[in-house]
Amino acid sequence: MYPELDVVTMYKGENLIKSGVDGRGQATSTAVYKVSMLAAQHGVPVIADGVILNSGHIVKALVLGASTVMMGSFLAGSTEAPGSYEYQEGEKITKHGFIRSDDKKKRPKILGDTAKLKIAEGVMGAVADKGSVLKFIPYTTHAVKQGFQDLGASSLQSARY
Repeated sequence: MYPELDVVTMYKGENLIKSGVDGRGQATSTAVYKVSMLAAQHGVPVIADGVILNSGHIVKALVLGASTVMMGSFLAGSTEAPGSYEYQEGEKITKHGFIRSDDKKKRPKILGDTAKLKIAEGVMGAVADKGSVLKFIPYTTHAVKQGFQDLGASSLQSARY
């Protein structure tokens, strides 16, 4: 019901879980860990939402208790991500940004044909073109598996806590 809520402390997480909502540990490893510990006691999933830039960040979030991860920063620059392409110093880059406002009246409303409309949400910036996710997601999957192997874990559960 309230996707804009971020859970950044165990206290906030406890109050929200008691109200019947899921948790979303924001930005720090400590927040993901503490919210996940509390959420696990209530059978509530947690999404690690921060700057996931590589497979190591994915492994870290999952080991700390997250059920899944937000990957906006990781996927930025892919062919499938919103944003406009241009060339800078001979390199193809994607410019992406965000549309977010605390004042709900100032937030843009999307009307009409949204198939032609792409809106990026996240941190304003430009990233090198990564090509299609169909190319780099298989490598990421392998790297996450390798991360768990490096930990000596045969499963996600055996890697946690």
